[in-house]
Amino acid sequence: MQKLQFSILDLLIGTAVFAFGCAALRGHSPIWESAMVTGTFVLLSLASFGACYSEGQTRSFRTAFAIVGWVFFILPRVPSTKGILSGLLTTTTLFYSLTEHLCPEAFTRDASGVINGVSGKIVHSYYAISECFTALIVGLLGGVLAICLRARRESRIRKQGIDGD
Repeated sequence: MQKLQFSILDLLIGTAVFAFGCAALRGHSPIWESAMVTGTFVLLSLASFGACYSEGQTRSFRTAFAIVGWVFFILPRVPSTKGILSGLLTTTTLFYSLTEHLCPEAFTRDASGVINGVSGKIVHSYYAISECFTALIVGLLGGVLAICLRARRESRIRKQGIDGD
């Protein structure tokens, strides 16, 4: 079975996406939200079109990245799934639990420190950014899984070809 290998460019792109996502989560402003949604849309679109014109391992990665990424990008935005998925996806639960720690300025407190309310615009930006970040990370994991499954299948086919001779 082949070892999973990444080029320097692959690692740089993955690191840049991760760093951009972390910076956006920490900044969580409407500008970051817009940049993250636009960037996610562009990356997923490029992966979708790139899958049509590539071959082999690259096609497997791009196809899986696009499918998984689009599902995680679109699912939270479909009105009929908003209530259903809010607490079911592990990623959603994780980001919801981190809200108070990653954007404490969204919560207004009285003199005693008790939370009075939440600033909706800041929290909305944070949630939109976290949904995009999740779509990209889970899409990358889906792409890596597709490469592994493809290599495993090719190894099995080669082994059957050798045994069948």
